[in-house]
Amino acid sequence: MTSKQLTTKHLMILCIIILYTVPSFAQEPQVETINFEESDEIFPNPERGFYRHSILNRLTNLTDLRNDSRTLIYGKIAADAFRGEDFSLKFLDVIQTGFNVARQAGMKVIPAVAYNNRSGADDAPKEQILHHIDQLTNFRY
Repeated sequence: MTSKQLTTKHLMILCIIILYTVPSFAQEPQVETINFEESDEIFPNPERGFYRHSILNRLTNLTDLRNDSRTLIYGKIAADAFRGEDFSLKFLDVIQTGFNVARQAGMKVIPAVAYNNRSGADDAPKEQILHHIDQLTNFRY
């Protein structure tokens, strides 16, 4: 046998040993059992329920809504001024602040960009809307 053949043979044996011994060293993950107690308590569901229409880029405080058992807001992003251009960094910061206010109040946001307040009024061009979506993808909702 050449040294190359011997090395290949040793490598194969080592691989077989590793394959058969590694599972024996692996530990089963700890299973934690959680027992829930039945309760008649009424509490707000963060995934469902009544929501309040709010302008996301003008939010300052939602504590009163949260204290009223509201968990969702329909967060309109009033983007009339950006119908034909990208969102400015300042505008993106204002939107992020709105999401932060909602998060701090323990609420979820249903975001919706609106380019006008009238039915039938001009919307942004499709390309601009897609670019706005790209601009919002890195947000922390």
